[in-house]
Amino acid sequence: MKIQDRLPRSLREFGARRVIALVAVILGVGASVVLGWGWLRSGGGTESNGETLRNVILAVGAVVALFLAVWRSRVAERQANTARRSLAYERFQRGVEMIGSPVLAVRLGGIYALDHLAKEWWGHHVQVMRVLCAFVRNPPHDHDAPRPDVQDAVSVIGRRRTKDRIRREQDFGYQPDISYANLRGVKMGVKMGRMNFSDCNFEGADLSGATLRGCDLSGAWLYNATLHRATLDGANLEKATLTDADLTEVKSAVSANFTKALLQSAKLSYANLLGAEFRHATLDGADLTGTMFIEGALEAKGLTQRQIALAKADQNIPPVIEGLPDAETGQRTGWRTMPK
Repeated sequence: MKIQDRLPRSLREFGARRVIALVAVILGVGASVVLGWGWLRSGGGTESNGETLRNVILAVGAVVALFLAVWRSRVAERQANTARRSLAYERFQRGVEMIGSPVLAVRLGGIYALDHLAKEWWGHHVQVMRVLCAFVRNPPHDHDAPRPDVQDAVSVIGRRRTKDRIRREQDFGYQPDISYANLRGVKMGVKMGRMNFSDCNFEGADLSGATLRGCDLSGAWLYNATLHRATLDGANLEKATLTDADLTEVKSAVSANFTKALLQSAKLSYANLLGAEFRHATLDGADLTGTMFIEGALEAKGLTQRQIALAKADQNIPPVIEGLPDAETGQRTGWRTMPK
């Protein structure tokens, strides 16, 4: 049997290290009293030996009491933290159960509960994002989009804009995954608070008719995604991957930022891209049939003749680009067919 097993239960709970520390404190004080007894009595006072000893004992007792008080406060704090973590885990489980309910109101309540949990306990942020992304990809009782529960779940995901939350995702190596989700007609604009979907995975997602006004989609993976007739005013798509994406008939993209975006083989036919920024964007093989780049004083920015020459279009319906200034040379650009 180990020595600690022979100790009373109260001492075992107190902890061997703390017992050793307390004994060391008492022995240290006792040794100091023995060695310094002469000094204590050399003050010329009127105290008797008994009174001096009593004062020493009171001092030792005060030290021990302080030690015990500190220990008890730490134990209480640890127990409180354990209780809070247990409650947070129960709230997480309850929220997950609620979003699987066949009742819309219950699902909405579950989404709000998980949102509040992630705000209060940022350590649960990644787990909440995983659950909500899975819900958006595979919502129960699916029907025509947009659905209010999917809409609200996407909005919660988009509010992950604080640095602490994004750093938490990076620490876990996590990338919010909304791939192949049915997001037709969802609204993710500035009226709902500026949405942050930077570095999110939207591969194959259907965002037809979606409102992405002011959204941060920088570095997002939008490979083969559908943004047919979407609204992109003020959206930040810097360094986003839009290879093979469908942006046909985009309604508006004023102040949209496509800087360094990858648009290889993207479908941009009949898209309204007036006022968008295309500095250093890659347009190799992109379909620009009937695409609007300039109209009156409103024009796309950052385009060069070299970028345009690598794109393609129906010869009978070229992009509206004549007169647009080349961002490198300042000369007027014109439509050039894709080199063979």
